[in-house]
Amino acid sequence: MTPRHVEGTRQWNSTDQMFADFNTMVAELGSIETMKNDFVSNVSHEIKNPLAIITTHAKALEHATVEIIDDGCGMSETEAAHIFDKFYQGGAPRMPQRRSRIWARLQRATVVSPG
Repeated sequence: MTPRHVEGTRQWNSTDQMFADFNTMVAELGSIETMKNDFVSNVSHEIKNPLAIITTHAKALEHATVEIIDDGCGMSETEAAHIFDKFYQGGAPRMPQRRSRIWARLQRATVVSPG
């Protein structure tokens, strides 16, 4: 809405000032809306990129296989059967359940692995 009179003239009154102030507020709100949209767009972009990278790495880890290559002189079946005993006996009360599962997976991998 435009004021009816020119600012600074004798006809300029409080209604004209109210219209001018209203127009100023409308313009500022439009600017704020633009800034808000730009901010949301930028934040969204900055979050999507790392999430995409994390998702890609997680999928790669999900499909990864563990390959154990034995280049050593070897050990007897008796030694191989007891290689993880220390970890289970000595660390079981103090180790979280997750670590025990990791050691169990390592043990299975060495038993399954040829060589």
